[in-house]
Amino acid sequence: MKKSLRPALWLLVGTAAVGTVMAGSLVLSKDRTGAKTADAPRQPEQQTVQVARRDIKVVISLESVTMPLPTFRLAAPGTGTIRFVAGLDPDVEVKQGATVFRTDSGDVKAPVTARLERRLVPDSASVGGGVPVVELRYIGFGLVGSLPATESYRLLSGKLTATGSITGGPAGFRCPVLQVPSRRADPETTSAVSPGVMCAVPPDVRAFPDLNGQIAVTSGQVANVLTLPVTAVSGGADRGEVSVVRDNGTVAIRQVGLGVSDGAIVEITNGIEEGARVLASPPPLLRSP
Repeated sequence: MKKSLRPALWLLVGTAAVGTVMAGSLVLSKDRTGAKTADAPRQPEQQTVQVARRDIKVVISLESVTMPLPTFRLAAPGTGTIRFVAGLDPDVEVKQGATVFRTDSGDVKAPVTARLERRLVPDSASVGGGVPVVELRYIGFGLVGSLPATESYRLLSGKLTATGSITGGPAGFRCPVLQVPSRRADPETTSAVSPGVMCAVPPDVRAFPDLNGQIAVTSGQVANVLTLPVTAVSGGADRGEVSVVRDNGTVAIRQVGLGVSDGAIVEITNGIEEGARVLASPPPLLRSP
């Protein structure tokens, strides 16, 4: 019987101070730092929001199904040369915490005890960051679900943990988040479904095949950081732009650093100070030179 793996996104949303500002067409100029900015004369009022400190916690809830003996993959943490540990052959057991392969970015260790299924790249191969290197089989049950495509960058980068629950069974157990091979939505097509992840059910948690469950993944958490609503920022990762409202009512386009986001608010890592007011809508992509 097919199980529903529709993901749901929980957003813990902070509130934003909202005001208005007189703003119109943008004209490039230079601010006190010498960086290019864009000024706007006073015109009909627009909504503004204020840079404020908040906590951001991103929890993604995935519908899942219990699967016995699931396979998962370990990826290269960064670009570099792969060197496998001596004696690591198919069917060899790899203990939790043991090094599986080495890269220029450091050692990659087994997050759980598993058996090696196959190497996906040859020894001494040069690969890019995020490329799957080995496939292992977990000797136990896994809660397997599908990721929202928009969350792939966040969840498939770094070491993450989750809380798992089995419908009508055990709940609240902690487990590592592991990447599983993508599966095709339709064997007759080449369209792949969203990337899959697995919560490795601990050996002392009783499970059975094909049971529905949930995986609650915490993909990011920061406290007391500068934030803005995502609707006020252009860009979604690392760098972005905002329209800062000056005391005289004109507007300056300013670059800012971006951190954790829960889909509603985003961390501002640099480029703007607490209390600054910006337009509630992002800067236009096309501007006068």
